Amino acid sequence: MQFLITILALLPAATFACSCVSFVGTLEDGLRADYDRATLVFVGTALKETADPDDLYLRETEFSTQQVLKGGPKDRVTISIWVGCCACGIDFEVGSMYLVFARAHDELEGVYTTSTCTHTTYMDEAGIARFQRLLEVIE
Repeated sequence: MQFLITILALLPAATFACSCVSFVGTLEDGLRADYDRATLVFVGTALKETADPDDLYLRETEFSTQQVLKGGPKDRVTISIWVGCCACGIDFEVGSMYLVFARAHDELEGVYTTSTCTHTTYMDEAGIARFQRLLEVIE
């Protein structure tokens, strides 16, 4: 019993987690909704990640784009993500390829953001299948 009380005393008073508004519908409906909301949709490789020394929760990942589906031609794109409590940030792995759904920041020109609440995904077998479905949806 004393062990249980000790464990409970060590738990934080409040726990916060990423919370996305859940989408009810098919994968195709979700892909279409994300595509329509996004300012920029591309397939690209994460080149480097930097942390903002003034904001511990802000990371920027620079991408080399292989294919831009929405948002105009861009060779390089920087995606800013917030990784702190409740921010739903994505931990991009440098050297890996992703399908990214990004939105322009509301207040900062040229800054794009994304989160785990979008269909942004690593381009493994499942990611490639999702990309192919997206191409069918936007045709």
